[in-house]
Amino acid sequence: VCHAKALSTAAATQPSTHPLAAHGYKLYQYEICPFCNKVKSVLDFFDVPYTTVDVNPLTKSELAFSTDYKKVPVMVRTNGPQMNDSADILDMVIADLHEAKVLSPAALRDFASDEAREWARWADKELAVYIYPNITRSFSESFEAFGYIEDVPHFSMMDKVSNRYLGSMAMLLANGKIKKKYNIKDERQEMFEKLATWTEALGDKEFMGGKAPSLADLCVFGCIR
Repeated sequence: VCHAKALSTAAATQPSTHPLAAHGYKLYQYEICPFCNKVKSVLDFFDVPYTTVDVNPLTKSELAFSTDYKKVPVMVRTNGPQMNDSADILDMVIADLHEAKVLSPAALRDFASDEAREWARWADKELAVYIYPNITRSFSESFEAFGYIEDVPHFSMMDKVSNRYLGSMAMLLANGKIKKKYNIKDERQEMFEKLATWTEALGDKEFMGGKAPSLADLCVFGCIR
């Protein structure tokens, strides 16, 4: 089983001797975003300290510093430029892990092999796009998906109420647009088919990476965690 450790903001801010602690990774996210969870799966697997900032889906005020990019995930760090898009963020993290010798050259070849990167792209293009359509099929499902809003400490009561109701309605209305964009007819059945493709390719192996999880395993796990 691929275990991803829950890492709270409070825990991440404790003193750490991890080689990447000085980078001060801060991830701007939606809790239910598969692309954000993909990034967190890799960070958690390597015990990399980081903090998360939940972005208000309606106002996006937390991304005021990002003038040209208003999507999530966004990663900032103390000693580098802002990084956008989960694939680019993971490329940066993997490079940092290698530079810090957390990943040896041999381990890097195994973890981020050409096959692993191909499956990671598959997770982005073929699997992650099914998550929102599957959790927003009705207003009640959308409302449940936005339940995490209640636990975001820096959101005001107005933020929580508006996001749970207006955000849920907006996602329900966006459901059809997303399905049309990706030519999705039956989101539940097609997602099961995608997962069947993954498990068939996995075969008898414990992980796609063999005896240890690779980038592919963590990306797929992150999408459905």
